[in-house]
Amino acid sequence: MPRSEQDSMIARIWRGVTKREDTKRYLAYLKTTGLKDYAATKGNLGTYVLTRQVGRNTEFLLMSFWKSMDDMKGFAGRKLRKHSTIQ
Repeated sequence: MPRSEQDSMIARIWRGVTKREDTKRYLAYLKTTGLKDYAATKGNLGTYVLTRQVGRNTEFLLMSFWKSMDDMKGFAGRKLRKHSTIQ
């Protein structure tokens, strides 16, 4: 059965690492910057944040879901292979 464009979505993955002792502070930072920006961008369908402890660090994996590539480009910019840094 062919999928319609309405059934499709785009997933974007972003990874980051911080020192283990900075985990809570960095997650709070993400909530007030990147995650807030994701939610405010047209076409965003939601975001998941996963973390795991690896040695002295915490790895972050953010997965955001978008209605279309154009909507995702509204957040990430036109050059999708190039990263968008949250500052």
